[in-house]
Amino acid sequence: MVGVSGEFFCNHALRLKERARMKKLLFFGFCNGYDQYFPTIEAAAEGGYGTDIMEAPIAIGAGEQMMNTALIWIYEMQQPQGVAPGF
Repeated sequence: MVGVSGEFFCNHALRLKERARMKKLLFFGFCNGYDQYFPTIEAAAEGGYGTDIMEAPIAIGAGEQMMNTALIWIYEMQQPQGVAPGF
């Protein structure tokens, strides 16, 4: 399970699931009180709903950084106790 604060574009969760290589991955948004958008880098470049600075005052790429952090934590949790991750 991955819980994030805010509203992430669906490609964030889809890419995370693909990269995590797990049978099931539950992705929850709107955790911890932050309710603004996290557009993908591609969406921010294209513009449109949810990418405007008033709707998404977060740094471009912040969503990808959070997904990378979640992926690292997922990999670390899959390691047997006492074994350092090999990446």
